[in-house]
Amino acid sequence: PSFASGIAVDAAGKVCVGGTTGTFRPIPVANSAESVHGGFDAFVIKIASPPLVAGVSVSGKNLIVTGEGFDRGAVILVDGVEQRTRNDESKPATVLIGKKAAKSVAPGLRVIIRVRNSDGLVSDSFSFTR
Repeated sequence: PSFASGIAVDAAGKVCVGGTTGTFRPIPVANSAESVHGGFDAFVIKIASPPLVAGVSVSGKNLIVTGEGFDRGAVILVDGVEQRTRNDESKPATVLIGKKAAKSVAPGLRVIIRVRNSDGLVSDSFSFTR
């Protein structure tokens, strides 16, 4: 049997669950310290959801992406191409700024906007026409 013995929220707002497992069946592991079952083993699971794009706008040469769950190091993708991106200073988890990214979106052109967080999780596609 496996038991959760603690739950916490990390600095990035992700839920972490810790506990032990005494199962004789192998549990799936990735990058673990030991690859074999040693009786009762400890586990930590991080539950993370991908970022959410809620809106896109143009401000001068910059592309402004609003949403939820953007971490430091998040990147705006325009039709799959990475843009030079920074988090807004006052709202880093909800606003991203694509520096000079508006030039890759011609007026009347429809593009797909996605956001990829530093942990590799990617938002759903957001259709944007300038």
